Amino acid sequence: MTGEQVFGLILMIGTAGGCGLIFAGIGLWASRSSKPVGFWTGKEVKPETVTNIPAYNAENARMWYRYSVPYFLSVVFSIAGIWFAWANIAVLVLTTLACTLGLWWLIHTYRKIEKRYIRS
Repeated sequence: MTGEQVFGLILMIGTAGGCGLIFAGIGLWASRSSKPVGFWTGKEVKPETVTNIPAYNAENARMWYRYSVPYFLSVVFSIAGIWFAWANIAVLVLTTLACTLGLWWLIHTYRKIEKRYIRS
């Protein structure tokens, strides 16, 4: 293994793995919170506007857990990239999609959760 491969592996484990842990951590926090968890837009979700707080938080948690998956997969493919060149391309594709389409998916999913659980 070359120094460049070691550096790339450490970088991907730190960045993609770190992002995955942060997003999974938000999901864990949402699943354990008794107060409604917002979407981090600065807009507070008032408990009296949520029809079912445990279900609302559970859906938020699932959303964040799912969003962490491509980041964790990027770490796995980074490790596989030591032996398989195609895995490095998979890392690039996964992280690019997670950072672009993944953000759209987060917003879209949260809006669906809002429509289901938040009274106007």
